[in-house]
Order: sequence, then structure tokens, then C-alpha cells
Amino acid sequence: MSTPPKSQRTVPSTAVALNAATLRLERRDGGATLVAGGDWVVRQSVGLDRDLAALKLPAGGALAIDLSGVGKFDTAGAWLLERTRDAVLEGGGTVTIARRRNATGS
Repeated sequence: MSTPPKSQRTVPSTAVALNAATLRLERRDGGATLVAGGDWVVRQSVGLDRDLAALKLPAGGALAIDLSGVGKFDTAGAWLLERTRDAVLEGGGTVTIARRRNATGS
């Protein structure tokens, strides 16, 4: 069998389906909780960056970051999270980060 020309070869897709990255800020008694969900990966980092920049983070207050709804998480997602944490700390606030596990331990 001859090999077809490059223009006719089929390349297997390496694309991975992603769950839309989400975030919301819930304000509570002098602090707030940033609830993250979906996949925090490089392919979604532009939207996450824009959404994080639009948040009014608590100045000098407490911020809890809840990662229980996050699926995939790469270095881009970690960097965005770290930058958000640093902004709150530089403003005199405190930050806690948690990923709660469900009853099955996953």
C-alpha cells in the first residue's frame, strides 16, 4: 500500500472535551467565598483572567477559595489562583483554599 499525500492523511484528534470554567463570588460577613468550577486549564485561561479581573475582591477581608467543583487544573489555572490569592494578601486580607471531598472520598 502506498502512503497517501500529506493533504489526504487523517490525523487523530488529541482534543479533550472540557467542562466550562466557572467562578462566582459569594459575599458573607466581612469576607467572601470564590466558588470555582469546571476545568481551569490554559485553553480557558483568557476567560478566567477576564472574569477574575472583574471581581471586587474583599479589601482587607477574608477570602475562601472553594475548588470542590474544579475538574481539570493545570499550571495556568494554578497561576491565576495564585495571582488572585496574592492580590488579596497584598491588600491585607487572608486567604484559605480548600477542595472539599464528597462522601465517597473522590
